[in-house]
Amino acid sequence: GTAIGVGSITRNEDRRSSRFLEPGDAREIVLIPLRLPTPHPGKVMQQLGSKPRGRCCTRGRCRSGSRRYRTGAESSMRPMSASTPESRSRATRGQPSGARRGISFRASEERAFAARCLANGTKRRERIPFGSVLFAAVGEFVEVMHESPALAACGGVCAAGGTFAWAAIAPSSELFGATIRKTGNDSTIALTFDDGPNPAVTPGLLNLLERHEVKATFFLIGEWVRAAPSLTAEIASCGHTVGNHTNSHRALTFLSPTRIADELKRCDDAIEAATGHKPRWVRPPFGFRSPLLGGIVRKRGDRGVVMWSRWARDWKPQPVERVTRRLRDVRGGDIVLLHDGDHRVANGDRSHTVAALEYWLPRWRDAGSRFVALDGMQ
Repeated sequence: GTAIGVGSITRNEDRRSSRFLEPGDAREIVLIPLRLPTPHPGKVMQQLGSKPRGRCCTRGRCRSGSRRYRTGAESSMRPMSASTPESRSRATRGQPSGARRGISFRASEERAFAARCLANGTKRRERIPFGSVLFAAVGEFVEVMHESPALAACGGVCAAGGTFAWAAIAPSSELFGATIRKTGNDSTIALTFDDGPNPAVTPGLLNLLERHEVKATFFLIGEWVRAAPSLTAEIASCGHTVGNHTNSHRALTFLSPTRIADELKRCDDAIEAATGHKPRWVRPPFGFRSPLLGGIVRKRGDRGVVMWSRWARDWKPQPVERVTRRLRDVRGGDIVLLHDGDHRVANGDRSHTVAALEYWLPRWRDAGSRFVALDGMQ
């Protein structure tokens, strides 16, 4: 197929400068051959609102292999064949031989077409085929990339940066290593609590979980564990799983392997000193992962990196209704992210999380869901 593009800039033979076209000039429009069914060029021009004054030359091809469109006085002259020096010069001017295809138009027709488009935009709408517009846009993009290596490199850097950000932040991404986001059983729900222990909230949360016979997982920060070792021991004694949430809640994405390993080890030491057991699960702060995290976790012998499939966005004080509304999408098999602590202060307000769970725990239970800690998952 052939894409038709309209422009007002042409390149000189040295391909280093540009000038505006004057009436009567001819130009070569760079086209990209696509393997898509495309109407005859004359029909495309009619659909775009431009009636050709000449006819399409089907008896000859230019040197680059594409058909050429003749208008005006050219239609009464000899066919635009590649056998004449004039046609060969116009067909190959400023283009590598055989690399691109084009259709030649008069600059006056281009300007008239642009004027009609401008007028139609304010008075009436014409139906322009989407395929033609898409082909023209693709051709223009490839041409810009060809003429601007720096712009192409910038686009590549942006694409690479976007991919890295998605791999590091998105809970569903496993580009930096396998993660755990589901319980593996559609009849179970795993509640997980981050940033504790919190003396202002965690004791009441433990009482609520005990009343409803719920086992959960607590990802603890090493600094808060050292500040409240007895509360940490109480969490473990209630049958809940304790996980590693690093020592100081630093984002791991750009830390060195030594810093990542140190953050995890210091948190392990604090939890082991309080409970007598070393944690086997890791959750990175903010969910931000490093390309190195998976290898470090495997080397440590941990069971895995735990993410989530549902979250309540409860990490700051807010009305309980918002948290309750967000938790209504929880289904069997989900690992739910909640917070009982605040990584910035030791006694953060998380009463909205406890109140939302008071509403949902009996309803989830009545719906037939069972609650499991990570150690109880199969």
